[in-house]
Amino acid sequence: MAQYGEDSMYVLTPSFVDTGILMYMAGEDTTWDAKLTAAVGLLKAGEYSPIIQIGDMFYILQLVGDEPAGEKTVADAHDAIMAAIIATKGDTLWNDTLATWEADETIATYFEDVYRSIGK
Repeated sequence: MAQYGEDSMYVLTPSFVDTGILMYMAGEDTTWDAKLTAAVGLLKAGEYSPIIQIGDMFYILQLVGDEPAGEKTVADAHDAIMAAIIATKGDTLWNDTLATWEADETIATYFEDVYRSIGK
């Protein structure tokens, strides 16, 4: 959909931008068209919908699975939260650290021919 679609209504949804998968929150999500909401409600996990036309756009939905609503403690979600933070911020942290090292004139840089000769 991201490559061929022109439907900015759904391709700009944060879950789609991050994962490439649209997520529907039953009863709470008002961004989905009523036809899509009705179609996803008829699916079982793993099933695909027939082609759904809305205006000049065509959709095929797949219900990947259900996740029941409920509460999680911070302890239960800690590892997943840390993994998400590291995944999104890891490159930024590395690039900032590298820029700091490159700007630090007190750090000596030895070239390959110099450090290969050490210990010979």
